[in-house]
This record gives sequence, structure tokens and C-alpha cells, in this order.
Amino acid sequence: MRGAQNSKPVVFVFPTFLAVGGVERNTAEVIARLKADYDFVIVTFERLAAAHGSLHHQFHTCAKAVYDLTEIGRHDEIVPYLRRLEALYRPELVWICNGSPWLAANTANIRRIFASAAIVDQQVYDTDQGWVSLYRQRDPGLLSFDRFIAINSRIRSLFIDQLGMDAGRIDLIYSVISTEKRAQALAIEPETLRAKFGLEPGKRYLASIGRLTAQKAPLDFVGMIEHVVRNGPSDVDFLVVGSGELDGSVDEALANRGLNGRVRRIDYVQNSFELSRVIDAIVFTSHYEGLPIALLEALSLGTPGLCTDTGDIGLVFREYGSGLTFEKIGDPVSLARGITSFLADYPVYKAAAVEHADTVARRFSMDAIQNQYRACFDAALDSLNHTATGQ
Repeated sequence: MRGAQNSKPVVFVFPTFLAVGGVERNTAEVIARLKADYDFVIVTFERLAAAHGSLHHQFHTCAKAVYDLTEIGRHDEIVPYLRRLEALYRPELVWICNGSPWLAANTANIRRIFASAAIVDQQVYDTDQGWVSLYRQRDPGLLSFDRFIAINSRIRSLFIDQLGMDAGRIDLIYSVISTEKRAQALAIEPETLRAKFGLEPGKRYLASIGRLTAQKAPLDFVGMIEHVVRNGPSDVDFLVVGSGELDGSVDEALANRGLNGRVRRIDYVQNSFELSRVIDAIVFTSHYEGLPIALLEALSLGTPGLCTDTGDIGLVFREYGSGLTFEKIGDPVSLARGITSFLADYPVYKAAAVEHADTVARRFSMDAIQNQYRACFDAALDSLNHTATGQ
């Protein structure tokens, strides 16, 4: 059954909120490319804090509608709101791309409300923390969903080998990078971009790009900066790009350690490809990641990375030789050793990143990834149709 007066399948999309972040940007890119095949309706479940920034403008250009449920009511009103929306649109598919705390406690309600729809779950972004705990607890509502997207090979292996889930219902789909935004950045002279971001001649720049949240461990990045400032080299400066609930803590740490002279803070960059093109390396000190979009963007431009060994970051680095992982997560000694080793061997990582830049760009392009999402969605819809016809 189609949604009322629709010739395309209606797909409800459930992010937590539409903040400025990798998951949200990835979701917007997918929806923009697939809107010719499906009508997307966005439904969020948490209020968006000002510190998170907003991507509403991106979603309004590619989605049929956007409903921020906790902006118009309370959490205890979400179930009746969802029932009304289900009756209005009759979605055939629900894509949970980043579940909220409310949704974690209401998986059975989601299954009941959308009993006539196929549900695709894409909520696990780490094998140890976050949503994976619901899978480990074998939450019955969650496991009643129809298909599951693993965003890296570690998560897919956990689903199959540890949790015994059906491999035929799991799709490995990596994050996507924007071919269009990459091309826009490549069309601008590097000198123009350096001037745009205030990068000084004769300086090398290492940047952390992402929300300032506990997951990203920005204070670990500050500690790494302090090591370089105290021990050299003196021509390396740093950029902290992003905002979040740890804004104040990061600013305080930079000031207290006397690092402001070597660090620039940037709240938001419209096209992060532009910045990644002219920095010397991108750094992630995160406690967990899937495969960060900002890292893929940098690698697609020939910019190497220095990151914690989470998700499939190490796998990509081993495949292309374009980066180094820290030995331990959250360990100051490991961070210090990592940055020292990385800077000493930087020409090797840079050369490998340049050599494989176009390969990375093709592999993680929307042209490649969109077909994987389409196949996943169509498989979920096909299973729904088989159930409806009793096959």
C-alpha cells in the first residue's frame, strides 16, 4: 500500500535530532540522492540544543516533511503523535538512522505502531558503547525489526558471530562523502582557501573536526597539542573545528595550559572539504567511531589522518597506508608517542594519501553508496510484500 496519493514508497526517517554531525550529514546526502525513488518524512524525538547547530535547512530541501515531535509536545505524547503520522502517511518503510533515548525505551511501541511497515535499523556506531547494549540484551522489539545496517565490518561481525543474527538481514554500508562538495573545494586555489581560514604561511596545521562531545574526547586532543607545544616541532599549529557541550571545557583547558597562541577555534565550516584540502592532517582522538565522514573527506583530498583505532579506521589505514592509529584510546603517553611518530614519518603518510585520494573518493561516493541503500530498502520492502501475500 502506498501512502495517501503517493506513487513512491513513503519512508519515515528517525534521527535523534537534526544537529550538525556526521550521521545527520550522511542521512541528508542519502535522502537527497534517493528522493526520486522514495518520499522521505523526517521525525525527530529530542530537542536540538543551540550548541549542536542545525541541519534543518538541508533536510527541508530533500524531504517531504520534517516533524520535531518534542518541539511541539512532551515525550509522553510521542506515541499518539506517531499514530497520527502513521495514519496520515501510511509509510511502507521506517529507517531508524540514529535512535534517541526515548526510542531505546520504546522499540516495542515502534514495532506495534508501524506493524504494516518494514523497519530498517541503523543505530549501532560502536561495538562496546551506546545502542549495541540493546542488541546484547536481545531487546525483543529491536530484534523484531526487518533489516539491520552495520556501518563497519566490526559491527557486522558482532551481529553475526556474537549475537547470532541472520547475515542475510544485515547490510554493511559505509558512510558517504559528497562528490559535489569535493569538486567545489578542488576548484578553489589552495592559497585562497588558506586565506579564507586564516592559515599562516610556513605553518603546518593539524585539525580535529567534529562535535565537542565526550565521545570525541576533545580534551585528549588538547593534551596532545600541549605535548607538541612543549616538545616541538614549532611550525605545527592546530585547529579545533566544531561545537558542543564541551565548548567551555575545551576553551578553559586551552587557556589554562597556555595553548591559545597555537590553536584556532572554528565553530562550523559550511564545506569541510575546503578546510581538509589545506590542512596537513586530520586528527581523531575519539573513544569510538564507525568510520568518520570527516576522515574520508580528508583522505579523498590526499590529506592523511592520525586517529584512535576504532571502527574501521585502522582497516582503511592499512589498506591505503594513509594514516596512523594511536596504540591506546584515552592514554596520554600513547597520544604523545603517536603524534611524534606521525610527524616523523609524515612524508610517507602524505604520499600514500595523495596516491589513493581518487580511489577513496570513488569508493565512498554517493554514486557507489546510494545503490547499497537502495538495495537495502528494496530488500526490506520486498520482505514486507512477501509477508503480506503469505509467501
